[in-house]
Amino acid sequence: MQAALPYLFTLSLCAIPFVYSTALLDPEQSIRFVYLLLVGSIALAASWITNEKKLLSAFREATRISNPFFVALCILLLCALLSVSTAAQKSDAWTEAARVASFLFFYLFIFTILKAHPGSIVRLATCFCVCAFLFCYFAISDFQQLSEQLHDSKALYGMTGRMGHRNLLAIFLALCLPFHALALQRYRSVSARIFFVVNILLSAAVIALTTSRVGWTGLAAILFLAMVFIFWGDKKGLLTQSLFRKSMLLFVACVFAFVAMLAVYFFMNRETSKNITQRLTSVFNYKEQKNEHTETIRERLRLWHNTVEIIKEHPLTGVGAGNWKFHFPAKGMGGIRSENGLIHFQQPHNDFLWVWAETGVAGWLAFVGLFVAALVVALKKMRRDTTLHQFTVLAVALCGTGAYFFASLFDFPKERPLHLFAFACFLAIISAADSGSDDANAVSETVSFSKKKWRALLLLLLLLQAGVMSFWVMRAHAETHLKRALLARKQANYKEVFRELDFIYQPLFEVDLTGTPLNWYKGEAAFFSGNTDASKQFFESSLKANPCHLYTLSNLGSLYYIESDTAKAIAQWDKALAIAPGFAEANLNRAIAHYDKGEIGKAVEPLSRFTLEKLEEKHRVIITTILREYILSIKKDAASPELAEVLQRIAQTDEWLLTLQVKMVSARQTDAAVWKEAIYTAAVLDKSITPQTADSLRKFYNLSLDK
Repeated sequence: MQAALPYLFTLSLCAIPFVYSTALLDPEQSIRFVYLLLVGSIALAASWITNEKKLLSAFREATRISNPFFVALCILLLCALLSVSTAAQKSDAWTEAARVASFLFFYLFIFTILKAHPGSIVRLATCFCVCAFLFCYFAISDFQQLSEQLHDSKALYGMTGRMGHRNLLAIFLALCLPFHALALQRYRSVSARIFFVVNILLSAAVIALTTSRVGWTGLAAILFLAMVFIFWGDKKGLLTQSLFRKSMLLFVACVFAFVAMLAVYFFMNRETSKNITQRLTSVFNYKEQKNEHTETIRERLRLWHNTVEIIKEHPLTGVGAGNWKFHFPAKGMGGIRSENGLIHFQQPHNDFLWVWAETGVAGWLAFVGLFVAALVVALKKMRRDTTLHQFTVLAVALCGTGAYFFASLFDFPKERPLHLFAFACFLAIISAADSGSDDANAVSETVSFSKKKWRALLLLLLLLQAGVMSFWVMRAHAETHLKRALLARKQANYKEVFRELDFIYQPLFEVDLTGTPLNWYKGEAAFFSGNTDASKQFFESSLKANPCHLYTLSNLGSLYYIESDTAKAIAQWDKALAIAPGFAEANLNRAIAHYDKGEIGKAVEPLSRFTLEKLEEKHRVIITTILREYILSIKKDAASPELAEVLQRIAQTDEWLLTLQVKMVSARQTDAAVWKEAIYTAAVLDKSITPQTADSLRKFYNLSLDK
């Protein structure tokens, strides 16, 4: 059993890409946390049974106060736990604390296994190589399914490779790349080496294909650091001339694979070449150009700015673990995609700002300390007299840590189990590496210590690990029922919505992954079931769970309006519009309230503040009804009979009214957009007035000379 244990551990980790369930709201997060913690617990327990002394000695070394990684992770966990008491939203605070605890457990069991089982680092590297291959396979399958949609610049968001997001896929593949170098060094089989080389090139190609800028950054960081370590290793005399040439050749081949795949994608068709060009240039012209690629850069800058504002307000304690997404909207969402209430930012796309904003300066220092400790400890060990294997092990871990560092600056790898696991592996490899042993991770069996004490501590660790694992199981259970509730909601089966939501233990799952309170879903279901009193109570509870939830504010305002409490209704809608001026629902409700009071001039103003990608019938009716009456009311002010005739035609054509509403949003004006449309139609399309008359009319209405 002792001999088979490392191989069983390896096979278990290789199965991670298959740990994925579409029955969950997030198909991979909770279930992979459960799986990784379960594998770790079984590996520790089995190792305990087969070789207690080695395991306890390794565990003792992992939890020393002199171990900077263990200390930093404990401080990070302590900050997360302490912030639960001050967090406004407790359920998400506990979730973030469980995530940090999982990170700590990952580090401890990987360190312990590496120390207790010399040589297991090569098997660990093999696991990551196999996982990278499987994720590449899933990603290529996604790409094939999207091949007919590549003209759409957003199509590649569907290329997730069972990783949840293309950025996360690209980052993880980049994190796996350093392990291939270690595997290539240790495996002597030609077929194995061919597999690892092909896998490196395939991973680089898939990273290119995702068009993920953060993935490209991670790959660039790894290649740069790899080049540094190749030359350093050569300078130390660790590389033969042949090995140096092979290393450089592999480096060039990796760059070539990346560039070649970009070129293939570029020349697929006109749209893909346009997408790649815009993607590559977006970093330099995001201020001048406006497209999907520059939009995400501007959004990140806005997210970072708002997060800094949150940090300024709570520099010491933070707002509470997992609570960033409840405080961010209060800083304003005007001009970014979340303004429409359909996009929900769950993190600031910068893990360093995220940690500080939620857990305060102590948590931030602990998180930064992990990277500083990794750099200092690894370089200190690499400067000693080391073998090629020891040097490679540390170089691999530093390359991975560097890639994770750069990914953390622009994305959120801290949120995902596999990325956290990979980071924990890099930290464990650095701290477990011993330049005094060719295994680079041997543990001394000659040191005496109290077995009884360390048995108790290890048992406590396994119990705590089981507790955290149970939490993730409960999260997965809640996600399953919430997804069923959302399906029932889509089918307007509101009785089933209530039934599924009642299965969820709300103290540990009060809001969904987007920050939408479960009571909001119940409030909506109660409203459409005809129970407005219950609906109002649910919406009020929802507002306590997330005071900045746009739809709760809008819906609660609508209920007040139904009760003829117009002042309260407008107050709720104004709160929503203060957060997101372009929020369609609140603007439409505002327009209806003014229309019902006969204030047509005021009713049309909110229509110039929003656009809808998908117009529902109720939206069409509201927009066309209000605009029609408004245009007919100003027809008497037409400076010529030709303009009056055009206005009459616009008022009679629904599609024209809807087009005009979009132009009003672009112009951010109401009257100007209407008169511009009327003059342009009369002068250019109908030719019922001369260009000179059109210019005179534009001057009369104080309009610019464009359409």
